[in-house]
Amino acid sequence: MDESQGLQLLYNKLQDASHGESAVDLLRALDYIPLAITQAAAYINRRARMTISGYLDEFRKNDKKKENLLNWDAGDFRRDTSASNSVVTTWQISFERIREERPSAADLLSLMSFFNPQGIPESILRKYSRNAAELDEDAADAAFDEDFETLQVYSLIAATAETDMCEMQALVQFCTQVWLSSFSNVERWRQKFVGLMAEEFPYVDFRNWAKCQQLLPHVESLYESEPPGQEVVREWIYVLSEVGWYMQSALGKYAEAEKLYWRALEVSEKQLSVQHPDTLKSVSMLASVLGNRGKCEEAEKLHRRALEGYEKELGVQHPSTLTSVNSLAVVLGYQGKYEEAEKLHRRALEGFEKALGAQHPDTLMSVSNLASVLADQGKYEEANKFHRRALEGYEKELGIQHPATLTSVSSLAVVLGYQGKYEEAEKLHRRALEGFEKALGAQHPDTLMSVSNLASVLADQGKYEEANKFHRRALEGREKVLGVQHPDTLTSVSNLALVLRYQGKYVEAEKLNRRALEEKEKEL
Repeated sequence: MDESQGLQLLYNKLQDASHGESAVDLLRALDYIPLAITQAAAYINRRARMTISGYLDEFRKNDKKKENLLNWDAGDFRRDTSASNSVVTTWQISFERIREERPSAADLLSLMSFFNPQGIPESILRKYSRNAAELDEDAADAAFDEDFETLQVYSLIAATAETDMCEMQALVQFCTQVWLSSFSNVERWRQKFVGLMAEEFPYVDFRNWAKCQQLLPHVESLYESEPPGQEVVREWIYVLSEVGWYMQSALGKYAEAEKLYWRALEVSEKQLSVQHPDTLKSVSMLASVLGNRGKCEEAEKLHRRALEGYEKELGVQHPSTLTSVNSLAVVLGYQGKYEEAEKLHRRALEGFEKALGAQHPDTLMSVSNLASVLADQGKYEEANKFHRRALEGYEKELGIQHPATLTSVSSLAVVLGYQGKYEEAEKLHRRALEGFEKALGAQHPDTLMSVSNLASVLADQGKYEEANKFHRRALEGREKVLGVQHPDTLTSVSNLALVLRYQGKYVEAEKLNRRALEEKEKEL
C-alpha cells in the first residue's frame, strides 16, 4: 500500500479526518499495513480526546505501550482469538499455523525478527538454515527455499530487487517477538542472533569493509542492549569491539567507536573479569581511540593497564602483548616522550620479527611506527631506511591501495620533506592523498592528515596559494570531523597561519595564531 492509499484508508476510517502531517507519520510508523491502520483508527475513534499525534506519542513511548496498542481489543491473545481484530492477534494466528505446518519456517521467521527490517542478507539466512537442518547441502537449500516461500505466501517477508537481499516490515518483526515472548522464547532467539552476528561479522580489514558495512545496520540493536545470557557474552563483546574498530579505522567516527568500546569494556569487566583477555582487548581498543581523539594522558593510562595485564596473563612475547607495547609507544610519541617510545617500538619490533616473521603486517606496522618516532627525533636517515622497508613490505603483502600502504607512503613522504627532498615528497603525498580519497573518502581523518601533509610540502617549496587551499581544506574537515579543540585541528590552524604570514596576510595570520594559543591554554 502506498502513501495515498494509506491516507485514503485512514481518513475513511476516522470520524475526524483533520489531522494534517501527523497522518503521514502514523502511516510510516505502521509500515502502511492496512490492518494496523484500521485498528489505529478504531482506537482513536473510541477515545474522545485522542488524536493521531497523541496515538503516535503513545506508540513510540516504549515497546510495552506499542504492544498494548497493537493488541488492543484482543483480550488475552493466547486464548480464543477468533473474533479479535487486533494486529498482534491476527498475526499470531498466522505464526501458530506456520509453526504447526512448517516449524523450520517459524524458526526462520523468529531469527529474522532480530535483523534490521531492510537489506537482510539471504545468504546468511541460508547458511544458518543449512547448519540448523543437519541435512546435506542440496536438501538443506531446498528446505530453506520452501521455508522462505512459506513466509512470502503469508506476506511476512519479501524478496527485493537487489540480489541476495530480502526485507521484513518492522511491525511484523515486533509482533513476532511479542509472539515469541508469549512462550518465553525471545532470549533463545536473541542469543542465536548474537551468535550468528559474531560468526558473520568479519575481522575488520580493508578487504572486508564492504561486508562490515552491509552488516552494520543489523548489529545496531545490540549497542544499547544487554547480552542475552552468559552463553553469548564473549560473542556480544566481540561484535561491539569489531564494529567499533570498523567505525574507527574505516569511517573515522571516533566518538561512536569510543562509546562502543566503553560499553564493551563495562560488560566485559562485569561478566568476565578485569584480567580476562577480552577485557584487556577492550581496554586497549578504548585507549587507541582516545589517542585518536587527542586524549593522550587517558589513553596512556589505559595502554599501561592493558600491557601489564597482557604480560601477566599471556606472557611478554605473545603477539597481543607486543601489539600493546606498540600501542603504548605510539601514544607516548603523541606526547613527545620520544626516547621511551623508541625503546618500546624497538622491543615490539624485535618481538614481532621473532614471533611472526619480518614480512607479517603487524611486523611492518612496528617497522613504520619505529621509523616515525625516529623522524620525530631528527634521525632522518634511519627513519628513511625503516619507512622504505615498511613500504616495500606493505606493497608486497597488502597491495598498493591498502590504507596501511598509503599511510606508509605518506610517512615516507614526510621524512623526505624533512630531508629537503621536496619534489619526491610532493609526488608521494599526492599518491597517498589520491589513494586515501578513493579508499576512505574525503572526510576521513587519515585523508585529512594527507591533505595537511601535502599542504606543508607545497609551502616548503614556496607554492603558497596551493598550500593555502589545502590547509584550509584540512582545517575545515578537521573542525567538522574531530572538533575545534582536537590537537590535529589546532595544528591545521597553526599551519594555515604560517602560510598566511608567508603571503603577507598578517592580520588573518595573527587571528589564527591567537585562536590556536587560546585553545591550547584551555586544554592546559
